[in-house]
Amino acid sequence: FEGIVWRRPLESAVFMAYTGCAKFLRCGAYDAANGNNVNFAMGRGCDTILLEGCSAWGSGRYKFLAYLSSRIIFRQCVGRLDRVNAFSSRNEPIAIYAIYHSSDCLAQNCVAIDSDQTAAYTNYDGLWGSFYTISNGEPCDSNQWLSCVALNVALGGLFTDTAVANAVFRNCIAWDCYWSASDTAVRHLIRGHNTLLDR
Repeated sequence: FEGIVWRRPLESAVFMAYTGCAKFLRCGAYDAANGNNVNFAMGRGCDTILLEGCSAWGSGRYKFLAYLSSRIIFRQCVGRLDRVNAFSSRNEPIAIYAIYHSSDCLAQNCVAIDSDQTAAYTNYDGLWGSFYTISNGEPCDSNQWLSCVALNVALGGLFTDTAVANAVFRNCIAWDCYWSASDTAVRHLIRGHNTLLDR
C-alpha cells in the first residue's frame, strides 16, 4: 500500500489480521471511530509487516498498534492524538504507539508529537504514553524502540509493564512529557521538562 490516506472510517482506519509480508509506504490514517478503534492496527496473527513514512492523527485510541503479532516494524512514522472517546464495553487505555502482546517488533525513528489536548480525551482507562509496550499476561519479548522522539505529549513518554521481557529503548527523546518508564532497559535517553503524573 503506497500513498493512500484512510479517512473517518466506521471502525479502525486500517486493520490487518493473520496477514504476513505486507508494506505500508507513506500512507496516512485519520479519525478512527470511537471506542476500541485504532488508526493503524496490525492485529492478531500478523507477521513481517513494515509501516514506513506513515502518519496518523485525529481520533483513535492508538495511532499505531502491533497486537498479538510478530516482526512488525514502524519506521519514520508520526503520530498525533487530537481527541478520543475510548468507551466501548469498558473504557480503554490510550497511547500513541503500542506494542501489545507482540514480540520481535521494532519502532525506529518514530515521532509522537503535540498530543496535549487532554480536555478532548474522554472515557479512557489510563494514559499509557507515547511508546507503550505491554504484556498483560501474554508473551511480549525482544521489542525495540530506537531513536524515537516524543515531544509535547500529555499521555507520557515511555512505558512498559513488569512482565515485558527484553524491551529496549535506545537513543530516544521524551520532552515535555510526563515520565512513565518502568522496569526496562533504557540507554542514552534524553528527558526534559518532564513531570511525574499519577495515572
